[in-house]
Amino acid sequence: MRRIALNMARLGVTVGCGLGMVWLMGRLGAGALALYLVVLGLRWFSVAAVQALESALVPFMAAGGAVRSARWHAVLMAILTVTAGAAFALVVPAGVSDVGGNTTYWIAIAAVTMIGALQALAAPGVVRLLLVGRLWAWNGVIVVRRLTEVLAFGLAALFAPDTTALLPLFFGLWAVLSIIPNAVFLGAPVVFAQPTMAPPLGRLLIWTGLGALAAYVMTRAPVIAAQIAYGPEATIAVGLAFILAGYIRQSAGAVLAGLDAVIATAADRAAMLDRTTALLSAGAAATVILGWVAAPVVLSALAPSDALATQATDLFRIILLGAAIRCLGDGWGKVLSGAAMPKQAAGPNLLAAGVFGVVVAGIMIQASAASGIAGMGWTFSAVQCGAVLGLIAAQIARLSGRHRALTSIGAGGPTLAAFGFLTIGSGVWAAALAAAIVWAVSVAPAWPAGSRFVPSGPVAARGPKT
Repeated sequence: MRRIALNMARLGVTVGCGLGMVWLMGRLGAGALALYLVVLGLRWFSVAAVQALESALVPFMAAGGAVRSARWHAVLMAILTVTAGAAFALVVPAGVSDVGGNTTYWIAIAAVTMIGALQALAAPGVVRLLLVGRLWAWNGVIVVRRLTEVLAFGLAALFAPDTTALLPLFFGLWAVLSIIPNAVFLGAPVVFAQPTMAPPLGRLLIWTGLGALAAYVMTRAPVIAAQIAYGPEATIAVGLAFILAGYIRQSAGAVLAGLDAVIATAADRAAMLDRTTALLSAGAAATVILGWVAAPVVLSALAPSDALATQATDLFRIILLGAAIRCLGDGWGKVLSGAAMPKQAAGPNLLAAGVFGVVVAGIMIQASAASGIAGMGWTFSAVQCGAVLGLIAAQIARLSGRHRALTSIGAGGPTLAAFGFLTIGSGVWAAALAAAIVWAVSVAPAWPAGSRFVPSGPVAARGPKT
């Protein structure tokens, strides 16, 4: 519970800063907000790349993997981030001319690319904080990184004479200030344990990277697709909806940070998996209910116009189910990554991302902006449910020694119940009661003993849980 409390405190600061930055950009005008959301598309890619690296480093370093290998892969990820930034600037149009045009856009791309490369280089030192149990320090690093953005905007607003000068100054200061919380880890020792049988880092990184890329395609790329297909106004609506869904998903998944490190060093992974699944299931259901209620208020404050706020709210309520189910997938992915099984998590996500990309591309080519955005939302929720409750749940059932169907229904049932009651207009209290009943029946008392079996592979050596 201490880990969850620390994660919630960190999320309170980072989510507040993130929403505050979106609100500030909205006050500067629709052009500034559209530019910021487009640039965040690249920022999210670099974040996904760094998270993939950190997920691969956890089981590798926990087993005493070579320091040189960890740092060499960090350098490779930094190079990938820089390459992606250059490609992004060439492929994705800025689409705005009233906030400095291409010059501001290129400065922003260079800034977030530099920040992503720095965080990749610092990853081995940051991961070590998790492995030695210093979660408070790890959370502190995340908070400081986020506060550099807010501080940079404050300094830019203080010295810039107008909006046109403010944005490039802001992005430049953000990049410079980000050097400090990352540079301190560049030479940090990363040895955690005596070498044992460390899994191949390259293989781990390939699969965690593919999984992160799949998640990026489904949760972040829609903003870029809207910019290319429909222009700045659609970008704002889609961007606000997916940003809020992402933050709410992070809040529901407060149990996740450090979970892979706990799994990698846990004596009883099955027991930890039971507790984690119960917490994730409750958090996902609560996310649907709170998000449904809060969305109109939050998005009205963030959007530069009432029309965009309404459009963003409608889309958000469609993707809310997928975002909540994605929280379960994130948690189970951390479990599989900590158990050195990233392939089992990445495979379903890659399949879902491929289906999502093909369907959304077809919709956007043929449909109008309103129909295309709604189709994108329903496709997102559908593929998340299929990937998480169908494919990933099967891997978790094998790892825990429980029945596949009961794993899927027990974890996703409360969320589906809450969303169903809200969609048909039964009210918040009815949705909360339905979710609570389903959770109490299917998750809280755990699954019946008759549903367990003796699995094969690593779990077989331990035997079924009694």
